[in-house]
Amino acid sequence: MRYSVTSETLPVDEVARLCRAAGGSNVAVARYSAVVFVHLTEEQAARLATTLHVSSVREVRADEVRAPPEPASAPQGYSVQSLAVATQFEQVRNQFSPPLTGIGARVAVIDSGISPHESIGDRVIFEKDYTGSGSTLDEFNHGTGVASMIASMAPGAKILNCRVLGPTGMATVEPVVMAIEDMIDLARNGDERYPTMINLSLGTPDTGDPNDPLRRACRAAVHLGRLEELPGPHQIIVIASAGNGGPASGTVTSPAVDEEVAAVGALKTSEPAISDFSSRGPTLEGLVKPDVTFYGQDIVLASSDSPTAYKVRTGTSFASPAIAAVIAISVEMGWRMMGKPVPVAGVPGAITPQPTLTVADMFDLASRVGAKPAGMPAGKDNAYGYGMPFGTLVQSALRAAAFSLMDLVSPVITLAMLGMMMRTFTTRR
Repeated sequence: MRYSVTSETLPVDEVARLCRAAGGSNVAVARYSAVVFVHLTEEQAARLATTLHVSSVREVRADEVRAPPEPASAPQGYSVQSLAVATQFEQVRNQFSPPLTGIGARVAVIDSGISPHESIGDRVIFEKDYTGSGSTLDEFNHGTGVASMIASMAPGAKILNCRVLGPTGMATVEPVVMAIEDMIDLARNGDERYPTMINLSLGTPDTGDPNDPLRRACRAAVHLGRLEELPGPHQIIVIASAGNGGPASGTVTSPAVDEEVAAVGALKTSEPAISDFSSRGPTLEGLVKPDVTFYGQDIVLASSDSPTAYKVRTGTSFASPAIAAVIAISVEMGWRMMGKPVPVAGVPGAITPQPTLTVADMFDLASRVGAKPAGMPAGKDNAYGYGMPFGTLVQSALRAAAFSLMDLVSPVITLAMLGMMMRTFTTRR
């Protein structure tokens, strides 16, 4: 049987040595997450669990990680462009010349793989299979849709394709952790492809344990930005779908339950309200989750069926990458507001925007730029989080920061008009 082993006091190499001494085989070390994966018999695992300084020995289950079960979608859906217009990001994007595209952002899509598609084009700059199949193509028809949301909302962003889910949309926690480890490696080695964000449209039930392997790996990615020996502003923001377990409370999945991971819930596109299926907090540790929301219902996105196929998709899986695209646009917006040119043909002296938005900055910005329906509590709540970000509010917040103006007090805005706006859109690819 496969197990994960951790210690809060021993170096991970020493934990690996203990695993081998216990008779373990096929040892894999997740160095940054400080997790060891190993084959053990039940008796060997039981003895290892009693070893001094070994904190946990957990069985690794075959179906432990999965893409959230997808709720039913309407026969017709909304285009990504219509969502960008409704949230005012399209209008703000086009106020700049050239328009904002999210250039400089690189999003690792750790999912079921990505198949070639016209909406994604040549934006994939890294591919690796962690399933053992030898293919990075999307056999579950999930990761392709996730990637197309990013490519459609932030066409200047690049994508890293890490296939961890098999054709059933399930996996053990090990390939997900090892994919995150590789993303950290890219950053530490100065690889220009290293991701500025990781999107995880997948999860496991909340156990209330902050030291489960997946949460440890996510925090390792976030903490990368705090390592003084690394040159430059290396920072990986981790974004995860909240899950489709609503409307019951306490249904947010891991790793979205982690304090340092941005949990994304889903909103209806037809009316200004949280989707019934969108998972709600609090977490077992008492944290208010999700952190933010975005449209996640009846959206026309790429399908892996063919390079020109589309499918109407529903779920927090597709709200999560929309937030990654929002962050990409926001970072470039702040860069441009500071008067720094970005790479455009014929523009001398242009440089690529750097990922200067930290995790703390992201949560602070979310608290200032979110919108909720009228009557919802101010601040963060267990259904909407801080609400859905709006382009004009992001623009105001970044302008205030860029020019050192007085502290921004978020305008009170409701989603009432959005329902009317969305009902006027027709289905487009």
